[in-house]
Amino acid sequence: MNIYIYSKNQIEKDYNLRNIISKFQKIEILGEYGELQIKQYIHNPQVYRFTSYKELIQLLYEHLREFTKEFDKYLLDEITPKIGNKNFNYSLLKSSSVRVLNFNYTNTYEQLYSPHSIYADSNPKFAYIHGKTCASEDCNLVLGAHSFFNKKPNVLDEEINVEFNIFKKHNQRHRYSTIESYQTLLKELGDKRKIIVPNFHIIGHSLDKTDHSILKHILQVRERSVINVYYHNQDALERMINNITEIIGEEEVMSKVRFIDQHDPKLGILIPIKD
Repeated sequence: MNIYIYSKNQIEKDYNLRNIISKFQKIEILGEYGELQIKQYIHNPQVYRFTSYKELIQLLYEHLREFTKEFDKYLLDEITPKIGNKNFNYSLLKSSSVRVLNFNYTNTYEQLYSPHSIYADSNPKFAYIHGKTCASEDCNLVLGAHSFFNKKPNVLDEEINVEFNIFKKHNQRHRYSTIESYQTLLKELGDKRKIIVPNFHIIGHSLDKTDHSILKHILQVRERSVINVYYHNQDALERMINNITEIIGEEEVMSKVRFIDQHDPKLGILIPIKD
C-alpha cells in the first residue's frame, strides 16, 4: 500500500488534478486501496480512502456542489440586493416581445427592467442557461469547465477519462435541467412558420469559449438578424471582436454585428444620470 500525504506547502505546488490522478493510478495498481491525506488551511487533516479513481472524481465533484450551494447563498445575500447603480439609468430599445437568455445566476433583468418599464415586455420569457439562485437544497446552478476532448488529437498518453465529463458545463446543463428553456427558445426562433427578425443584445458576456456552442446556435438560428454587442472599454472591445468572430465567423460579424459602447448617451444601456 502506498500513502501520499499532501501538506499545506505541497498542496500549493501539487494541487493539480492530473498529478493526483497519476499518483492514484499507481496506488491502484500496487495496492488494494489508496489513501490521500490533504491538510487543509483551516480544518484538521482529512484522510480520504478510495477503491478506485472514480471515487476520487466523485468526491471532488461533491465538494464542487457544496461550494455551489454556498455560492448560491452568497449571491442571494450579498449580490442580489445590490443590483442596480443609482448613478445610472438603464435603457434598451423598446420592444413588444422580449426573450432573455441569462448566463448569470441572478434576476438582474427583472430588477433593472421591471414589467412597468417601457423597455420591458409585460410578460418576458427567461432562459437561465446556468440555473437561477433559489436558496434550496435542489440548487441547480451550473459551475464547470467548457467542453473538452477526452482524447487529444495525436497525443496517445494524455487521454481524459469520461468520468471527468461531470465537470463539463454541457453535462451539467442536462443534469440539472437548465437547458430545456434554452431549447424552447431555440425552437421558437427557428419556427419557419413565423416571420422573425431577431434583434440580439449581448450585455456583460465576454463571449469566451465556455459558452461558444450555446451562443453559436442561438445567434445563427435565423439568417436575418441584428446582433448588438455592448462593451465597457477598448480592451473589452478587442476581446469581443475576436471572440464573436470565432463563434460565427468573420462574414457573419461583418454583416450582422454592431459593437456599442454601453455608456453611449444615445445607443448605450448605462446612461449616467445628469446632476
